[in-house]
Amino acid sequence: MPTKRASARRIRAPKINRDQAAIDAIENAVASAAITGLVDALRAAAFSDAYIAASLLAGATSLIRVMPNREPFAALLAGMAQEVTHVG
Repeated sequence: MPTKRASARRIRAPKINRDQAAIDAIENAVASAAITGLVDALRAAAFSDAYIAASLLAGATSLIRVMPNREPFAALLAGMAQEVTHVG
């Protein structure tokens, strides 16, 4: 009786939609610039960094609360809190 050989499965690389990747990169750049502009404007208006951080976190929390699947973002925030707590 011949022995059975395991069939080698070919793993295909995921297809990358270059247009979508470009759009995502542009969206990230615009969002980063917008947040930077907002932070600069708040600092120019004499708001403290603590106030700015608290207001940005409050905004992020508000967005996360209305998402249908909150767990990944809640975990991300928890991980960031852990990271910031153990700095230094």
